[in-house]
Amino acid sequence: MASRERKNKKITEQKFTIVLSNYNNEEYIEEALISVFHQTYSNIELIITDDASENFNKKRIEKIINEYSQDNISDIKFLINNENLGTVKTLNKALNLVSGEYILFFSSDDKLENKDVIKNYANVFKDKNVNVITSNWIICDEKLKTLRKYQKTNFLESFNKKKVKNQYAQLCRANIYGAGSTCYRKIVFDKYGNFDENFKYLEDWPLWIKLTFNNEKIYYLNIDGLLHRSGGISNDKNVNATKLVFFKEVLNLYKNNILNNIRHLTYKSRIQVINSYLYSIISYSKYIDTKEYYDNLINYINSDKKVKICYLLYKCSPNFYNKFITLFYHNNVVLISFFITIFLVFSIINIFKISNKLYFILMITLLYTIVYYLACTILTFLSTRRNKAI
Repeated sequence: MASRERKNKKITEQKFTIVLSNYNNEEYIEEALISVFHQTYSNIELIITDDASENFNKKRIEKIINEYSQDNISDIKFLINNENLGTVKTLNKALNLVSGEYILFFSSDDKLENKDVIKNYANVFKDKNVNVITSNWIICDEKLKTLRKYQKTNFLESFNKKKVKNQYAQLCRANIYGAGSTCYRKIVFDKYGNFDENFKYLEDWPLWIKLTFNNEKIYYLNIDGLLHRSGGISNDKNVNATKLVFFKEVLNLYKNNILNNIRHLTYKSRIQVINSYLYSIISYSKYIDTKEYYDNLINYINSDKKVKICYLLYKCSPNFYNKFITLFYHNNVVLISFFITIFLVFSIINIFKISNKLYFILMITLLYTIVYYLACTILTFLSTRRNKAI
C-alpha cells in the first residue's frame, strides 16, 4: 500500500472518493485515470487498487498521474495485493482507506462518461436526503464505442416515485443497476457493513438487495455515468474459471439471500423471482452443475401451497406475447383450433338459424380466440408436466 498527497487550493466541497479497481487491465487504465483527472469537481480522493495483476506497473501509473493529474485531486493512494483476493475483499480493504464522505467504485477498463459526472452526483447528495445514487451506464465495445444503454431511462426513473419495497422486489429478480455508475455516502457502509465476503466477485447486487430490504432507497439520477466495456465478468461469453465462480455466486445469491427473505412480497412478485431463478439455473447449467439449485427451488415451491398453486397457474397460462408469436408459426395449435372453431360456428348457425353476416364474423372471432387460448393452455400444461417443472 502506498499513498501520495497533493497540496491544493482552499477546498470547500466535501471530499469525494473514487476507488479505481484494476485486475489485468493495464492497457485501459490510462483512459480511466484521465476521466477522473478531467472531472470538474474540486475535491477528489483517488484510491487505485490492484488485485495481484500479472502486468501492473506502478511506475507507469505514477507517470500517468504526474502528466495528467489536476488540482482537483486532493489525495492519491495505492492498494496493491500480493495475492489475488477477488473483487469483494479488495474493495473492502479499500474502504479502510476512504476518507471522503461520498464513494464511487469503478473498474479500470471503464471510464467516467463526461467531466461533470462526479459534480452531478455530489449536487444530488447535497440537495436530496438520499444515501445511494445510481445513473445509467453505457454498454460499449472494446474501443468504447457505444452499443446501448444498460437499462431504459423511464424504467429506472420510475423507482424514484415508488416505495422501496418495489425496488427490492425488482432487485430480487435481476440486477438492474451498474456497479460503476452507483455511488454512496460513506455512512452506508458504517451503518450496514461492507460488501458481503461470502462472495468473491459479486459485490454490488448483494449489497443493493440488503440496502433495499432495509428500506434504503437507491435514487436514480438521469445522466449517463459510465462507459462500460462489455465482455466483463458478468458476461457469459468466453467463459473462464473466474466466470464459473461468478455464475455459482449468482445462484448462491438466489439460494441463500433472496429466497429466504421474500415472504413479505406479493405472490406475483414471488413467482417472478422464482422464474428468474429458474432462468439462471437453466442458463448456467451449460457451464456448471446446477442440480442443488434446482432442488432448492423445487423445495421452496413445494414448501408453500399458495406459492405452488400460483406457480402452477403461471406455468399453465402462456402469456399473450407467446400466444401472438404462435400464430406466426403454422403449427398444430393454429390448425386444430381453426377447425374446431369452424365446426362450432356452423353447428351454432344450424341450430339457431343465424343469417346475419356480422354475427357470423363476430362469432368466428370470439370462438377462435377462446379455443386458441384453451389449446395453448392445455399444451403448455402438458409440456410443464413432461418437463417436471413443478
